[in-house]
Formats: sequence, structure tokens, C-alpha cells
Amino acid sequence: MHQIEQEEVGVDTFVTSIEELAAQEGEARGEARGEARGLIKGQTTLVLRQITRRFGAPSADVQQRVEALSSEALLTLGEALFDFERMDEVEAWLQGKDEG
Repeated sequence: MHQIEQEEVGVDTFVTSIEELAAQEGEARGEARGEARGLIKGQTTLVLRQITRRFGAPSADVQQRVEALSSEALLTLGEALFDFERMDEVEAWLQGKDEG
């Protein structure tokens, strides 16, 4: 009986360790996703502020399309804003992203 209890305790400990590792891995993945979302939110905020400062408040459509961009596209748009002179160039750039 004592041997069976020890074997069960060993199995419980093993399962608990696996559960703990799985929980830690899930937590790390969740943190990574949260960090990625935070990065994109910050990039989006910055690009929208740049657009507003340079061309005035963007339309709801432009704002929505900027908010839908990936991190890489936000970086590219942020750089492209230095070359744009009018809001219609921003809109054309976003249109190209929608079609691509």
C-alpha cells in the first residue's frame, strides 16, 4: 500500500510539474501577444498623431484603415509621411495597401 501511495505521489508531482510548465508557457505566450498588441497600439497612435499634426484630423475612414495596419506597414507609413504633402497622398498610400 505504501509503495502504491509513493507511486501515486510521484505521478501527481510529475503531472503538477507538467501543468506548471504548460501554465508558464501559456503565460509567456500571452505576454508576448500582449506586448505585440501594445507595440502596434503605440505605433498606430504615433502615426495618427503625425497625420493630424501634418494634415489635420484624419477622416474616420483613414483612421480605421491606419488602425488595421500591421506593425511593419505602420513603420513604412510613418516614414512615408515625411514625403507626403497632402492628405490625399496618405489616402492613396492606404488605398494601395488595401488593394495589395
